[in-house]
Amino acid sequence: DDPPLAGRAEHVDEISKPGTWHVQLSGRKTWLIRPDPNSDRWDDDDRPDLSAPGIPGAEKSEGGGRAWRLRINVEEGDVLALSTGDWYHRTELPVSDATSLSVARDFCYPPPPPLLCPED
Repeated sequence: DDPPLAGRAEHVDEISKPGTWHVQLSGRKTWLIRPDPNSDRWDDDDRPDLSAPGIPGAEKSEGGGRAWRLRINVEEGDVLALSTGDWYHRTELPVSDATSLSVARDFCYPPPPPLLCPED
């Protein structure tokens, strides 16, 4: 098998909204995510523990050490909601004749009245 095509290097987004949804319109994409240990979203007691047994898609991060990540494969029609400001992430595209196309949008939850995100 050919190696997957790598997207941007692992990063955390600087966004003002709580999350981003991503809809896969065609093809496939693999997301590799891990919690940002410096995020204000959680403290040491409630940071996601991806090394716990039985978590689907959990694997050791590249470079060894104690870091774990989730491998999430999305296909046409799948929606992934993620707080990209709290999770390190990168993507890979499988080598394929099919075009991989996705659309993303920031969102607020719970939505403040009148059901719209405040302007930046």
